[in-house]
Amino acid sequence: MKWYIHLIGLLLLNVAAKAQPQTEKVLQQGTAGVVEEFSVLKADHTVRQGPYIRYRPLGGRTGVAVFEAGNYENGLKEGEWRCFSEDYPWNKLLSKGSYHAGLPDGLWQYYHCAWTKRRGLEEAAPNGRKTKAGYVVSVVDTSAVLQAKGMNYAGMKAGVWVYYDAQNNIIQKINESTRQLLYWHQGTQEPVVGQALAENHPLLYVGGKYQLRDAIHHHIEAFALLKHYQIGSANFVFSVDSTGQQTHLGLGVNILPNAFEEFILSGLRNLKTTWLPQVVAGQPVAAEYRVRISIQEKNENGRMTVDMLGD
Repeated sequence: MKWYIHLIGLLLLNVAAKAQPQTEKVLQQGTAGVVEEFSVLKADHTVRQGPYIRYRPLGGRTGVAVFEAGNYENGLKEGEWRCFSEDYPWNKLLSKGSYHAGLPDGLWQYYHCAWTKRRGLEEAAPNGRKTKAGYVVSVVDTSAVLQAKGMNYAGMKAGVWVYYDAQNNIIQKINESTRQLLYWHQGTQEPVVGQALAENHPLLYVGGKYQLRDAIHHHIEAFALLKHYQIGSANFVFSVDSTGQQTHLGLGVNILPNAFEEFILSGLRNLKTTWLPQVVAGQPVAAEYRVRISIQEKNENGRMTVDMLGD
């Protein structure tokens, strides 16, 4: 079913007709031209009620970039919400899933990001068609490629989550209730399942190492928009404890970072990571994951390579 949002009339998200409390519309202009449209209760302006959308008009270009769309009930997120990339290319679906009483609850799906420009890939155009009343925009991305899916209950991942590569191959299955790896398929190797995984497996990035590689590319390229590329090559280490929490990001050797290394570390400082800890003889242990990052030229693309030195 195709969904549409009317920015002036706010969001229509297939909500069943029913009596609603009296509300009034709010339009807020934030930083970088980002706009939020929603409604609040007339009786209490601090309580959001009804459809919500966050977007940015794209200057002289026709259309808008939608960032987030959903619905509120009594100030809490309720029903299906969709999130889109806040970086170019615009209007690329990142996630969709349902909320109940403000917490993720039910089926959630995440999608691969079109962060890195690939030859022959048609970039997403600005969304929106201008009408007399404003913009009409679609919140469907038919080119979205599934990256992960699973259930949330009261804000927590639960049950088996399945993770896919960009070619739609299953690469991991994780029981999020027990944090146990059930299935692992790496590259051209045969999949590993069952007791072998329960007893031993390396430190793994949830979603696969190529998902981590793309995330590293994205964060370095975004950082380079604020600061020029540095040339160099070095190994970097993610330290992860036995619970899967990242405890440190640093150099592969214990020395003070040079200009290139500090550039990379600064670019990755806000990188959010999700890990499955290494298991040895059935017990989770602390471990390290290494990557080698190289930038060969100072130009628009940076000529960057990221080599994953772990699984």
